[in-house]
Amino acid sequence: MKHILITIALTITFGLSGFSQSSISCDDLADGVVKEGKKIGGYSTLQLLNSDWLYKVDGYEYEEIIFVIAEVKRKNSLLQQTDKYIFCGIPKKYWDNFSSLLSDLPMTVGEKFHKYIYNYKCNCD
Repeated sequence: MKHILITIALTITFGLSGFSQSSISCDDLADGVVKEGKKIGGYSTLQLLNSDWLYKVDGYEYEEIIFVIAEVKRKNSLLQQTDKYIFCGIPKKYWDNFSSLLSDLPMTVGEKFHKYIYNYKCNCD
């Protein structure tokens, strides 16, 4: 059942069906990817301590599709609050470049995120 749900979610997310885009929330899609996908890496909160805006980034693979779930720090928040975003269909080469500590030196993780991940935000609500 979970497999069917996430397949439907992927179909909606990538706009391959006539279903309304509001049929799946980004939170539900992210939850499905975490539960059904295989974690392939990312950056922890400790690795991103010096980032002004990124809090945590995790990559997942599901049915040969790469997803990124990113937690972004809220501006002007006294407590460390974050917003979660999901990115879909990241090309493997882009994921490899983003996740490699040695690629694109001296770019920051945030700069690499904008270069390789940012334009792949999922089409969900």
